[in-house]
Amino acid sequence: MKQFALGFLFAPDQTGTRSVVLAMKQRPSWQAGFLNGIGGEVKDAESPEDAMKRTFSETTGAGTWWQKWERFAILHNEGRVISCFRMNREKLPMIHHRGDETVSWWKVRSVIEGKFPTLPDLAWLIPLAEGGEGLGAMVTLQAPASALGATAYSKPTS
Repeated sequence: MKQFALGFLFAPDQTGTRSVVLAMKQRPSWQAGFLNGIGGEVKDAESPEDAMKRTFSETTGAGTWWQKWERFAILHNEGRVISCFRMNREKLPMIHHRGDETVSWWKVRSVIEGKFPTLPDLAWLIPLAEGGEGLGAMVTLQAPASALGATAYSKPTS
């Protein structure tokens, strides 16, 4: 069974508006051209938490020393387990993209309202992630083949 880590870093921007770090995906092909959280496959002998730190660092250039990810959901889908993480910061840390996927801060409200081309799951994953730190509970979902990337997505039109 393949394991993946997916994370959402939240912080207020200069105006106090809540923002989230997302990547404009280039791969896999079904995600190309859509925004998604930061993440990737969990490597052998690596915990999902360590994979989250590694992939966030590799994708954004951010160090790992300050990363304190909290797992808020585990998604099960046709041989895949996706551990979803969140982290809240009081101010925007510096991030920059490395490789071919552009990484930047996006206003949470605009993302949820569908103003940008996002994977449809972000419409409920981001509000779930925003639930706050230390909820003391984690959500585990069993998804059918038609969810979590098993369908073709279309970009919203303006």
